Amino acid sequence: METPIYSDNQVLVTKSRFVSLGTTYAMSGITSTRLLKKKPSYGAPLFILFFAVVGLFHFYSPFDGLKFLGSVLVGIGCVFYLIKLRPDYTIVIKTASGEVEALTSKDKVFVESVLGSVNQAIIQRG
Repeated sequence: METPIYSDNQVLVTKSRFVSLGTTYAMSGITSTRLLKKKPSYGAPLFILFFAVVGLFHFYSPFDGLKFLGSVLVGIGCVFYLIKLRPDYTIVIKTASGEVEALTSKDKVFVESVLGSVNQAIIQRG
């Protein structure tokens, strides 16, 4: 039986294989690995925030209180959404057939620990 180098409910890394979200990669076929950081898209929330700010000025009158309040709430929601956006971290493995994005998560520590385990398995494989 293979001894796991890393194991949890999503990932298994042993000396001979890397299993990520149900896909198995043979360690003998992996030539290199790298960590890829994908920045989130800010376009849509900034676009909505722009129109919320325009709405604030457009509906600023004592007679349009609900429209003004709606613009304020949409603006606040967009600001919180922008604050909560985090990048995706992806393990990219290179094989003879090309590069594959094997695992993606917003948890950098998790992805780095899996990547370290895959690299350790490659070294142990020899």
